Amino acid sequence: MAKKKASKKAPTKSKTNEPKNTLPVRHSSHIKEDESLVLFKQAISPWMVNDIKGDLDYGVDAVIEITKDKIKSENKLVTGKKFNVQLKATAKIKSDADFTINVKHTTFLYWYQCTQPVLILLIDLSSKLIYYKWIDDKLMLEITKRNPNWHANETVSIKFLKNQSIDNKTLVEIESFVYKWTYKPKKVITPGEYYNNVNEAVAFVKAFKEITVKYGFNEFNLQIDENLNEISDSIFNICIIGPSRVGKSTLINALTYRNMSPVDTLPTTGVPIVMIPGHPEEVCVHFMDGTKKTNKISLDFIADYADQKKNKHNHKDVSLVNVKLNSTFLEKGFSITDVPGIDDINEKIKTIAKSTIYSADAILYVISVAPHKDGEFKITDQHLADLREIKEKMNRVFLIFNKTDKLSKTEMISLKKYINDTLLDYGISDLLAHEPIYISSLKSFEKRVLNKNCADSVKNLEEVIVKYLINGNLNGVTNLLSNFASSLELIRQMI
Repeated sequence: MAKKKASKKAPTKSKTNEPKNTLPVRHSSHIKEDESLVLFKQAISPWMVNDIKGDLDYGVDAVIEITKDKIKSENKLVTGKKFNVQLKATAKIKSDADFTINVKHTTFLYWYQCTQPVLILLIDLSSKLIYYKWIDDKLMLEITKRNPNWHANETVSIKFLKNQSIDNKTLVEIESFVYKWTYKPKKVITPGEYYNNVNEAVAFVKAFKEITVKYGFNEFNLQIDENLNEISDSIFNICIIGPSRVGKSTLINALTYRNMSPVDTLPTTGVPIVMIPGHPEEVCVHFMDGTKKTNKISLDFIADYADQKKNKHNHKDVSLVNVKLNSTFLEKGFSITDVPGIDDINEKIKTIAKSTIYSADAILYVISVAPHKDGEFKITDQHLADLREIKEKMNRVFLIFNKTDKLSKTEMISLKKYINDTLLDYGISDLLAHEPIYISSLKSFEKRVLNKNCADSVKNLEEVIVKYLINGNLNGVTNLLSNFASSLELIRQMI
């Protein structure tokens, strides 16, 4: 038997000449932090820097206490006026314009709800300039104006001004801010909070019912059950209806700052799509036989059941599609329902649409004014027939005239005159919840979702709806509190 030749091993490289990290490494980020702290201490001297957090940093690096000069002395008076600081450092800010940084959503909320004022600092180690920004109501307003649905994002963008850095003058302004600042408890709506409150209220009333049953207070059970139903149904529904292809789905997408409702040039929405506040975000399809199917948020999944092209004549027997969304607007206790066209030729779809409309607390009837461009717009017999169908709910109806971006200013003037005259002739004006509202849902969607530089006419519509619902105690938060108060009153009567 022939001997196998021993395979030659590849020579291994000696590692004796390679440098080894035998000592701990200090990261550059820690070096920058220390450099920034030194610069900051120098800038605010002789103020005191207390409670440096080190590794236990939950969003505040240090607490600063303001000192004042003592007459005829080199000593300083300790004032007891304190504020928190969070330091962030960068090697060099390259831009000459204003700039932004992103912070975690949870960190921003922590700062905003602190019992002492919070100052966030960005230190340019190259120029040694220290830029600052207070975490206050003004900043909250700025962020909300830029993106009303900011709380649904992982991070928050904070804008710094290049002309706002710490010097002797701004130290006086900072001191004045701290002296004037007073703590006010702040409540920020967070994703899923509304339904968490509903669930807590339901759990409380159910526990109360268990006690009444245990001790034989059966005379209260009927009223307790009524309170449970009212608390569970506290949310108020805004229903969007109108003929097909008038921009209803685009309007809903603008209201929710999302692309969740099918949009096309053909009739698209085939079953009601209900947007409700909730977390985590998900879609639940309810079928006529009582079964349901749940999935993560997906426009394709919604379209499979709600789009008439994929569910023609509702052959899948869907009763509604429920979409849970993180939305500032919805978290006020509102839901929005995209209703299929009530002029649909399919009787099954028309029946679903009408039953949804009659359960609504506010009805937005949308009409496209685009034909006015060619002189062909008019309040049609179909519009009047639709309004007659819901005449018992007329005091909840808002007439929304959409696609105004298609018209010139002159055309808008003549359009409004025609609409006002026609509504007066048919005796409709005095029956409506509000005077006609003119919008371009497309332009608002482009601004809110696509970040285009467009006018946002839907903002005015939101303000009108919220004012109407709140003034009439029709928003979900008000109703939830009212129904829960009824349960507490029932407990008081028993005691």
